[in-house]
Amino acid sequence: MDRLSKYLLDEPVVVLRMSYVKITGSVNAALLLSQCRYWQNRVNQGKAFYHSQVQWQEEIGLGRYELEKARKELRELGILKEWLHGTPPKLFYFINDAKVEELFDSLELPDLPEHKAKTKEPTVKAVAGVAGATKKAYSVGNYEWVGSRCEITAADLPF
Repeated sequence: MDRLSKYLLDEPVVVLRMSYVKITGSVNAALLLSQCRYWQNRVNQGKAFYHSQVQWQEEIGLGRYELEKARKELRELGILKEWLHGTPPKLFYFINDAKVEELFDSLELPDLPEHKAKTKEPTVKAVAGVAGATKKAYSVGNYEWVGSRCEITAADLPF
């Protein structure tokens, strides 16, 4: 392990989806959207969730004013709903997935060229497996799959 890796080993990873940047127009808003969707869908089973400014700072590194601006951008797009609840009041968040989907649908995607290359039919052969059992191997071009593994030939390597 190199020296830098030992510092990063326990560091949390935050995912920034470039498609979120496209629909929000802001890296910070996209970062907040990505993390909100994580908390709402993965952790809280699609329900609203509470997060403090300190928690956001620790998770995604946005300061107070960056966070406020990102929240405002998401609210104006109709993506984020938030409200205060409880005593003392806590700020709850909810992502409107239908609005996110609507914004994705409104993106103009570039026309993709028609794929006119001839595709090779996979060839199937029997491969000896554990204790004489056989597995099927599929190959297309220089790629060969045995079970869930993909093996490539030396011709595919860039060096």
